[in-house]
Amino acid sequence: MKREKKFKLERRDIYYITGIVILLIFVIFFLLRSCISEREKEFAKQIKFYKELLKENPDNYLAHLGLGNIYKDLGYYNKAIDEYKKALKIKPDLVEALNNLGHSYALKGDYENAIKTYQKALGINPNNPLLYNNLGKVLEEYGLRKQALETYSKAKEIKPDDAQAYINLGRMYEKEGLIDEALDEYRNALKIDPSNSEAREAIERLIRLKKKRRGRKPSRIAIGEDAFAKAMEYFNKAQEYEKAGEHNKAIKYYKKALDIYPELQKAHSRLGELYFKKGDFNKAIKHLNKAIQLAPDDANAHFVLGKIYDKNKLYDSAINEYKKSLEIEPENPYACWRLGVLYYLKGRYLQAKAQFKKATLLKPDFDKAFYNLGVTCDTLNQIQEAIKAYKKTLEINPQYKGANYNLGLIYNKQGLYEKAIQQYRKELEINPEDSDVYYNLGISYANKRKYTDAIKYFQHALKLKNDDPDYYYQLAQTYEKSGNVTKAIEIYRQALKLNPTDHIALYNLGTLYNTLGIYSEAVKSFKKAIKVNPDFAKAYNNLGVTYKKLNQLDKAIDYYKKAIDISPNLVEAHNNLGHAYEEKKLYDEAITEYKRAIEIKPTSVEAHFNLGTLYNKLGIYDEAEKEFLKVIKINRNYADAYKSLGYLYYEKLNNKGKAKEYFQKYLIKKPYAKDANIIRNLLSNL
Repeated sequence: MKREKKFKLERRDIYYITGIVILLIFVIFFLLRSCISEREKEFAKQIKFYKELLKENPDNYLAHLGLGNIYKDLGYYNKAIDEYKKALKIKPDLVEALNNLGHSYALKGDYENAIKTYQKALGINPNNPLLYNNLGKVLEEYGLRKQALETYSKAKEIKPDDAQAYINLGRMYEKEGLIDEALDEYRNALKIDPSNSEAREAIERLIRLKKKRRGRKPSRIAIGEDAFAKAMEYFNKAQEYEKAGEHNKAIKYYKKALDIYPELQKAHSRLGELYFKKGDFNKAIKHLNKAIQLAPDDANAHFVLGKIYDKNKLYDSAINEYKKSLEIEPENPYACWRLGVLYYLKGRYLQAKAQFKKATLLKPDFDKAFYNLGVTCDTLNQIQEAIKAYKKTLEINPQYKGANYNLGLIYNKQGLYEKAIQQYRKELEINPEDSDVYYNLGISYANKRKYTDAIKYFQHALKLKNDDPDYYYQLAQTYEKSGNVTKAIEIYRQALKLNPTDHIALYNLGTLYNTLGIYSEAVKSFKKAIKVNPDFAKAYNNLGVTYKKLNQLDKAIDYYKKAIDISPNLVEAHNNLGHAYEEKKLYDEAITEYKRAIEIKPTSVEAHFNLGTLYNKLGIYDEAEKEFLKVIKINRNYADAYKSLGYLYYEKLNNKGKAKEYFQKYLIKKPYAKDANIIRNLLSNL
């Protein structure tokens, strides 16, 4: 028998084939590169087109939307999100932008923001099946299967001929092990769209699975009464461990019960709660959803599920579960309380108040509910009800943190500073390390003008928390009020070491330097404040004041004008600009600025007084008289207006009777003024 010749490649053949392969690779590479390059060019053209539109009109929301869509297609999700947000800022009810924003969040894996965005879109358009399907997919990815199932069902309800909704439902039922239900949904999808390969493949897969299951050998423990009895034995053992606080052992035996009898509803319910306590939310959700599926009237399962969503800040889902729990078991004070907390967080204060009240009626010693009722009434400006609720909290639990403090805040707002101080002191007995309590004690003492005590408490607050700028501001202002400007400056400097770009602290520091006449430092501080916040009109105005004190009138005028450009209704800037024009003898311009200040604020005594003084200087005595009288009408304690009227009547209007009247009133207001003796000598000659 002849042996077959072995097939053998010569070296030249190998080179030839290798060359062909390499050539093919290069051809494929260049073809792909060409396609990608064309695609990139097309996207670049579109990006350029939309950017040009936005250059012409930055408020073109459709251009932002289009640009976002391109970035999303390119995988630049952060850029896409920015563009969708810009579109929504211009047109908040643009559902397409919300839908695409939600999709971008989902593609990034930011499921919480995706869920919130789709929910917002549905708030605008509640009958959009696409939104429900998209929301369902995100909920499914996030492990919230029950909510996903409800959402897909809603999509099907709105659009019964939408094959995708049926496929989504089928997939959910399949994940839950509900094969028959899944098959029904996939078959419905195929009826609507006979060419749908996804539905067809799913049906074939599940039919094979059912056949395979039928061929399995029966379990050692027969399914039926014996299985249930054995499962209950494990369940009762688990209950004993749970009562003893041995949660890991309890979980082990609940799982054993379910291995034998998977439909034991209360084992799923208990497992769900135990996994919640352990912080394993995904497992908790799985068992709680199963418990609810087996027994939809399990109020506790809904309540615990609500707590999980609550913890994860999925407030709408949490509210939904708490409400379901209360529909089944209306007398659960804890469900009322948590529902109230979530309503409060969402700004639904009246609904929150109703739930807190209900919780206190169901459980009259429920200190947390009374406290939250107080907070809500306080927010609603129902002050007497708030006080009553806080007092009830303390009656139930005298050690409840925050109740005395909040009462102190209320009394301080009412001007009842001594009562506020008493409440803050009580709070410190309970909570001696709370810096805010010391801080607010300082404010109450400062309001009583007991500056030494106020300073002591502000300093104590800073020992506990030395990075809060409000503490430094109040301490510095209290030093200033007590006359210790140097110390106030020192405190502002300390604050600025913590936060060198705090423009308010820089501004206040500049003002204090002005008070001390250290104008060069004032200029530096105001300029730093402006560098941090270029739109800080008051800083420009005070910089103008400082340059005026340095006799640099042109610079002063420039800065007053800048202040007015930023804030056209800044009265003090108009008044100061008028004064600067007056010094430069630009009297018409000065009158215009004084009048503009009065137009903005008719009760500005400074503007009226300055205008009156200028009219007097220009010999327009009747107008000067009117302005000085207006000053007195606005503020009867403005002493210089009385003096100016006295001189006007004495020197210009030749009315000695009125001159005497106003000089006397001036001396009543300022008996120890530097010029008091001069006025008295004038009066002796009248």
